[in-house]
Amino acid sequence: MATGGEHVLSSDQIYDFACSSCEEDNVNTEAQFSCKECENYLCNKCIKLHNKLFKKHDLLGRSDVAKWVGKKCETSLEKCEKHPEESVKMVCEDHDELCCSLCVSLSHRMCRSIRLIDDLAKGVKNTDQLKDLTQRVKAINTETRNTKTETNSTTARKCDDPNYAFTTKATHIHNLRTKDEKACCIKGICELQTGEIVLADCANDKMKVLNREFKIVTTLNLPQHTENMCLVGGNEVALAVDDAKKKHEVHFITIDKYNDFDTRYISKFTVAHYCNAVSFRNDYVYVGSESSVYLYSKKGEFIKIVYQALGLANTLNGIHASNDGQRVYLTDSTNHKVITINNHGTKLATCQDQELIFPVSLCVSEHGHVFACALKSNSVLQIDTEGNRKLRTLVSGNKIHNPLVVWFSTRSQQLMVAGITNDLLVADLI
Repeated sequence: MATGGEHVLSSDQIYDFACSSCEEDNVNTEAQFSCKECENYLCNKCIKLHNKLFKKHDLLGRSDVAKWVGKKCETSLEKCEKHPEESVKMVCEDHDELCCSLCVSLSHRMCRSIRLIDDLAKGVKNTDQLKDLTQRVKAINTETRNTKTETNSTTARKCDDPNYAFTTKATHIHNLRTKDEKACCIKGICELQTGEIVLADCANDKMKVLNREFKIVTTLNLPQHTENMCLVGGNEVALAVDDAKKKHEVHFITIDKYNDFDTRYISKFTVAHYCNAVSFRNDYVYVGSESSVYLYSKKGEFIKIVYQALGLANTLNGIHASNDGQRVYLTDSTNHKVITINNHGTKLATCQDQELIFPVSLCVSEHGHVFACALKSNSVLQIDTEGNRKLRTLVSGNKIHNPLVVWFSTRSQQLMVAGITNDLLVADLI
């Protein structure tokens, strides 16, 4: 039964909550999120724009739908540099500047086109529009801060060019071990849509939830023998669970943020082979098993064997599919390679490097940047999106110890690395 009001627009589908932005354009889309500070409900597409413009807003996911309430608020990008007591709310299109109310009154009274940022965000229904608006706001913000033209160009390249080679500006260390725990062994990192970082500490059978300042806010129970974790979407993750004997499973859970943090099981399925790595893309689950990669539906229906390696077993330790699902990156640990295949299993490329010794995991950003984590060389490398060569070594040496997993946050442009250590290394990339 509908609990939040029925919405019927351009289709006959009835939703408990419809996306407010889509609704204004007479498009009927089911909402997946509600912002604690905003009065709007948001679908999976509109949430991306919201998060890029309003990074500090607090979100509720579907697991907390009973708590979705509308709260009027002033949405703003940030504080105005000229008037720090005021929030930025408008764009002067005559000057391509971000403005607060005082800016408009004092400097833009004669301008013909001043628009609210909220109004600019309305009507965004597809990825191209989202990119255009986000890039426009970023470009205006850069101009407002008097950043040089070449820096402006670099910012655009980082967002759009998957072969842009990042550099490491600074690194920070955060402790992950809590009182009375064994030494940590982190085998999974994900960033939830609501901004929290979750880590699978398999030595302690705990999922550790970190806030945006990388402080542990709670720990949750993990299934015993969790081997790997990947993001499914929103606040949902998938776990590879395997005891090397009888249990070979993939679990789907959500993290309930507003019920004092808790996990809620959605489903699981059993496979007939070893299950040490998992990646989710376009409703398909890639499951790693020693030297093979299998493809399943989310319901657990076997589809096909995607890839089989020749030679030693226990070699494929990491899988990550690209956002469009056209490429799948694999770590061939024993042979010190990163292998790129297409979704039919055809090998497209192989990357080897003297700093890529025993690669164990991968991360692919939403724009296609590829990062590989190498255990025995204590390093994290960026690889070109085709999978042919190293672009740059981002972290290595005594800054990192026994790394097993890596995650890149598009939100904060930070690289997170953890493994057989009590520390989380966070690298600021530029």
